This record gives sequence, structure tokens and C-alpha cells, in this order.
Amino acid sequence: MYKITFTPLCCIIALFLLGQDKIIFKDNFKNNKHHWIIQHDTEFNVSIQNRALVFKKKDKNRQNNWCLWYEKAIPHFKSDKDFTITFYAKIISSDDVLNGFDFQWGMINAADTSRNAITSLYQLDFDLTKVRLSKFDNINYWIYYDWSDNYNESFNTNFKIQRGVLYKYQIIQKQNNLTVKIEDTSVYEIPITPQKGSSIGVQQCLKSNWKMSKLSIQQ
Repeated sequence: MYKITFTPLCCIIALFLLGQDKIIFKDNFKNNKHHWIIQHDTEFNVSIQNRALVFKKKDKNRQNNWCLWYEKAIPHFKSDKDFTITFYAKIISSDDVLNGFDFQWGMINAADTSRNAITSLYQLDFDLTKVRLSKFDNINYWIYYDWSDNYNESFNTNFKIQRGVLYKYQIIQKQNNLTVKIEDTSVYEIPITPQKGSSIGVQQCLKSNWKMSKLSIQQ
């Protein structure tokens, strides 16, 4: 004879929650409680304004060939594991060969990107109508993958970012696959080999002014 037992609802909920990713980092940029680096010089400006982290480069890259490498170490973040990074971003203005922004994750050494630095990262290049993955490490330097408009997959590759409009972005790494979503719509998917690290960052090389708000990381 079989014995039927019932698991209390509270235990079922607890077991369900244990299987879910939790938010390990969150910032609404109301103040600088997470100590983001503020920078003001003749070429670059990084500031916190109106609950957003704001980046600005003054000149076009071919006129002033300087790049800002901006890094933030995130406690408990492991970039070689599954994660979801969610943030909102607005391109205020742009005027260069590409018109958008970059976002990085992995082992980032912003102070030294030479072959002697311990650096291994992925970067997403967001343009107004396309997105591309690239990879940097000390052996190969930069490796660039195809832009999203070169793919004929089922996800939506035909998107148009409007300057001055705030959009929701999601970077989802699950096992050996990377998915990028804008406004909850998949715009890019590509196989990926996860890299160890615990930082996120930005490489500001092109003339643009953009801001990021409501950042969270789930893992």
C-alpha cells in the first residue's frame, strides 16, 4: 500500500526560490554609495546625474585617438558562471563611425591593457541598428565577431534605437550561449566560452554622450 504525503506550500515555495538566480548587485544611482569613479578632464567626463551614470567623450576617435577604460569590480560576481545583467540606457548624442556604446564583463584591468596585464573580457558594441560581440585577452588582443545584421536567425535583428529614448538592455549568459535583449526582445544570440572574472566595464572610444541607470546583476 502506498503512503501519500503532502509537502507544505511554504516548503514548495522555498525549494522553488532556491533554484532561481538572485540579485547580487543593484544600483539605481540615486547616490554614489557603490563608489563609481567620477572623472572630468579635457576629453572624458564620467558623472552621476539624475539617478544615472553618464559617460561622455568630446572628440571623434580619428581626431583624438584616446579610449577610456572604465571598470567596476562587483562583489560575488563570477563572469564564468550563468548570469543576467540588466540595465537601462539612453544615447543622448553620438557622432562617430558607430553611434552607441560598449559594455564589458570579465577580468578587466582598466589601468593596464598591455600584454603584461591580466585581462580577459567580452565586450558588446551597441550601435543604433545592430550589436556585436568582441573579445580581448593578452594573447590575441581583439577578436571581433559578426554583427547581428549578418545573421538570419529567428530572433529580431531589425531594431532601431532612437537617441534620447531610454531602453531596457539584458545580457544573458547561460552555459555556452549569450543572448542579448532590448526591451525584452532577443536581438542577438551567439555561442560563447565563459571567461573568469568579477568586473563589468565600459570602453569609451567614440564620440558620444550616453547614460546608464537601474543596473542589476542576477546570478
